[in-house]
Amino acid sequence: MFTCRTCGELSDFPDTRPDVNDLGFFFDCPDCGARNKLINVATPGETATLVQLADE
Repeated sequence: MFTCRTCGELSDFPDTRPDVNDLGFFFDCPDCGARNKLINVATPGETATLVQLADE
């Protein structure tokens, strides 16, 4: 589950689909449209494991 840093909306799959671009992993809030940063904590060679840091 992800929380929007702008509006506080709680979202989970399938409402929120993480994406990646040249700036890194993120999700767009389905409520307000804000971009929210995600971090990949998987080790190299593993499937991405995305988390949202509390301080970002």
